[in-house]
Amino acid sequence: MVSNDEKRIIGLLIGHYRRKKHISRNELLSTSNDSLCSPKTLIRIENGHIPKRNQFYISLCQSLDVSYPFEEKLLYKLDNYRQKLVHAILEGSKGNMEILLEKIDEDFTHHILYVSERAWLYQSILTLLLYDQVPSQEKMDVFYCLKDVLLEEERKLLFFLFMHPKIRKNVDRSLIHESLVYEHEPLFFDFHLSHIISVSSLLYSHHQLQKILNKKEELTDLQKILLFRRIAEIEASGNDIVLAYKTMKNCLYLLHRDICDPLRASIYIDCALFAYQSNDTDACIHYLFEVVSINLSLLKEAWLLLLHVLEKSNQKELLMHYLFDMNLTDEQDERGKAVLSYFRLKYDTMDTHDADREKYICQKLKVLGEHKVYKKILLEELMGIVAVTSHYKFIYRFMTK
Repeated sequence: MVSNDEKRIIGLLIGHYRRKKHISRNELLSTSNDSLCSPKTLIRIENGHIPKRNQFYISLCQSLDVSYPFEEKLLYKLDNYRQKLVHAILEGSKGNMEILLEKIDEDFTHHILYVSERAWLYQSILTLLLYDQVPSQEKMDVFYCLKDVLLEEERKLLFFLFMHPKIRKNVDRSLIHESLVYEHEPLFFDFHLSHIISVSSLLYSHHQLQKILNKKEELTDLQKILLFRRIAEIEASGNDIVLAYKTMKNCLYLLHRDICDPLRASIYIDCALFAYQSNDTDACIHYLFEVVSINLSLLKEAWLLLLHVLEKSNQKELLMHYLFDMNLTDEQDERGKAVLSYFRLKYDTMDTHDADREKYICQKLKVLGEHKVYKKILLEELMGIVAVTSHYKFIYRFMTK
């Protein structure tokens, strides 16, 4: 039996999909052979009001080529999957997440209004945590539509998705403010840590996070990893790279193969960055090769660091292998592709295309300069080129916003 709360959400979704398909209300009402409601009633349904006749929902869904009503078996599975998802997130179990994602993919193959959308939410969280893939804009639009009407447990998961670092940087600041109501929930542990850092001085933030660390017997391994990482972030911001590197190494002792690949890779990349800043080139290369062993596509902009240290440590054969013997481009994100393209340009035609490399750094790689290590590497590359071309304007372009 569909509850009134669920009917309100179904009505909102009917309006959302009608607008997405660029169908007017009159066109929607004219596409069914059934006796549909009046345009006035459709407006009320799309605004969350509940009509007396359940048949209106059935006919409207049929007109939009989606299914209604719910199947009780699927609803039971959906609730069970939600509980398993929360548990898998809290323990950070890659194996459990992979099994859960496979089951959800098998059970929700056709569009059932308000059932599929919740399944998409679970799938989106799992694919983000497992494979570092953000949801499509189409799904994000659905999630934004639902954010104020979802029932509490689903809403909490939705805001967990919104507050993931890859998505949080692109959401409206009002959503971040709304998320603060969940700040002390176990699911939002990393968001809580980042919020402490964002609103406090470095000294106070470090003190607060150390207080949490003092209760480490109450923390899971995943929470300890996230906590050590945030403490290292504070220490690095205070220019104590040696201490930050030492703190970050604590994460390595807690890593295991059942931790999701993107998180494991990001921990190794952070360690590599600290090792590089500590002039520990061998350790830097070792950490980056750990990422390679997990999944090459997870290197992303860290390709710049890997290729740079291979070059500086005279491991040219391995450098050329990555650049020319392996077809890596299709697996990489845009930043990874840009770094690989730059180094291929450098080594394929290094005597004739210095000017092209200057432009490439300033136009396509400049965004990597947000991190001071990558900025230093790119500036070193640019200075080497300018020493030949005397095009000093490119240094100015690189250093200015």
